[in-house]
Amino acid sequence: MSEIGWREFSYHLLDQFPKLPEQAFRSNFKKFPWKKNAKHLKAWQQGKTGFPIVDAGMRELWATGWMHNRVRMIVGSFLVKDLLIPWQQGAAWFWDTLVDADLAANSASWQWVAGTFSDKRYIANQDNLNRYAGTDQHGTWLDVSYDELLTLELPEALHERQAPELESALPGIRLDELTLTHGAPLALHSIWNLDPRWRRDIDQRIVFVDADLTTRWPMAAQRWQFIAHWAERCGATLVHGSVAALHDRIAEIDVVCIEYPACDSWPGTVEPRNWLYPMPDEAFPSFSKYWKQVKGSVGV
Repeated sequence: MSEIGWREFSYHLLDQFPKLPEQAFRSNFKKFPWKKNAKHLKAWQQGKTGFPIVDAGMRELWATGWMHNRVRMIVGSFLVKDLLIPWQQGAAWFWDTLVDADLAANSASWQWVAGTFSDKRYIANQDNLNRYAGTDQHGTWLDVSYDELLTLELPEALHERQAPELESALPGIRLDELTLTHGAPLALHSIWNLDPRWRRDIDQRIVFVDADLTTRWPMAAQRWQFIAHWAERCGATLVHGSVAALHDRIAEIDVVCIEYPACDSWPGTVEPRNWLYPMPDEAFPSFSKYWKQVKGSVGV
């Protein structure tokens, strides 16, 4: 239950802190000396760092659009704590390549791994790997202190690599190509609400892709294929454009959509999500405080 609680907590954070995908939750990280190293970032993205568990996870992500939660923490920890690359670049890559990426959960998870969200840190050390990978290794690079890592010779695998080519074209049709039946209601899906069971009483349905958002955070072709598949399952037309244009296009239509923090500016009547826990009105700076507040509501 607490693992699902993390998802709800992420939605709570994005609702209370709309700049979560871009700005560190803790203001003291504004001046943190991150290293914007394109060579290291490319090696990490392509799974060519020379560290087997990191590379295996990153190659799995590229090939399948999925990665185990424990491996996500390992590769994330490696990027921000060993390579000192800004967490926003890791979050952008996961957003691009995870077929089920969620803006709130992805942003909150990267801030947690980076330590920009709270004082608690996940460390990709050998003890954690032994515990979760069933190994019994000692004396590896993972047992080296951060200070000592800075003095080690750079592995050949971290030298410059070629960036993979990403699909940038938006899927579906443009808003101005959309044909609507005036007088009939419209079910407005977001890419975070691809539930075929939602509002089956409405025949006219679209899945709207916010072009401004996807320009800021592009997504790979495999992710678009996932969205297109579920749009079809929803019986919805996949449409892209700006939120402002969406307001104009459906101004005279009865529209209903599901609440999500990134869709606050969308038009229509907003239906509440089926929250697992009641969404608190106050902001909580840590999951433990949030969990303590909400878990009693479901008898946990």
